[in-house]
Amino acid sequence: MLGVDYLWRRIQHLASCLRDKLALTDGVTVWDSGFVKPGIMTFTLEGYGSKEIKRLLAEQSRWINVSTSTFRSTMLDMQARGLCEVVRASVHAYNTEQDIESVVQAIETLRDTH
Repeated sequence: MLGVDYLWRRIQHLASCLRDKLALTDGVTVWDSGFVKPGIMTFTLEGYGSKEIKRLLAEQSRWINVSTSTFRSTMLDMQARGLCEVVRASVHAYNTEQDIESVVQAIETLRDTH
């Protein structure tokens, strides 16, 4: 049995990898705050709306599932940051580092084709 502590550390590791790699990607802004960050992260990609990113990632050969969050669902936070919408990507313990690379590469491809 792996245990909850192991799973939490695994999720934290994968989410941190995704945040760090996307934060280093030109045109991407990672919007997460707080000292302890969960397995869900939020970001925007310059020149794209969140629904468009969601659709384009779902069309990749290696299907990537993300969700979106709008001003209506987190009004105070979005208002404070001057945002209307963000993309929400989440990882779980079953994800791999290759999954993280696939997401980052797909975002870079979107950025380069826009």
